[in-house]
Amino acid sequence: MAIAKVELKCSVCGETYTAEKKCYNRTEANNWESYMSGRDGTCRECYGKMMAAKREQGKAEEAAKVAEAVTKCPLSLPELIGSEKQVKWANDLRNRLIAQMSIRGIKWNIIANREFPEAHKDELNANADKLLESSAKAWIDMRGTEIFGIRVD
Repeated sequence: MAIAKVELKCSVCGETYTAEKKCYNRTEANNWESYMSGRDGTCRECYGKMMAAKREQGKAEEAAKVAEAVTKCPLSLPELIGSEKQVKWANDLRNRLIAQMSIRGIKWNIIANREFPEAHKDELNANADKLLESSAKAWIDMRGTEIFGIRVD
């Protein structure tokens, strides 16, 4: 086993850093070193910052989609009760569930009017009650369960 090392310059911040790669033999290590020499790359710090920015952008896009789906929901959802952190977490859970329900084409008027078929009326009424739960703790405890066939995550 041979370790190949090359000094590279970060294309983002301009700092030099060392890139290492484990190779099976010295010939492979030498080939990798000659291939990498003179190239630019991204240092660990800049790469970490880029990935964090990409994750934040993804979260913002998801939040925008969820907010749009929640505004389309005709149900008047109750204000959540609990600590500040619980309410934020439970709102996220509830909003993601509503977004998934909207994507799957749930008929909100049936839920709002509770016009469920007799065969499943008890189960669907229980699901509607869960959806209209006002306790943030209850929403957090519902993680992993299903409401109208959609997992609360």
